[in-house]
Amino acid sequence: MTYPSLLKVTAAETNVITETQTPPIFDEIEVQSRWFSGNFSRDHLSNHGQKISIISPGEWNRGAGPDFINATIEVDGEIRHGPIELDLDS
Repeated sequence: MTYPSLLKVTAAETNVITETQTPPIFDEIEVQSRWFSGNFSRDHLSNHGQKISIISPGEWNRGAGPDFINATIEVDGEIRHGPIELDLDS
């Protein structure tokens, strides 16, 4: 096949291919690093429709237990301070 004939085949409208873009799948360590670095948007909604704002991500807990300790968030206008567990399955 010559280059000009290849161009004709690939440029034909009937040969248009569209790709569906799948959302990225993050593992837990990537989500934790985005949380800690501030690479999350500040305002979110919970699964129950509550408005959640991140005030401080807290300290990254590398041991057993919650992912972060001493975090500060605001839930529907109420300031909450304590541990945060980021759950990818919810």
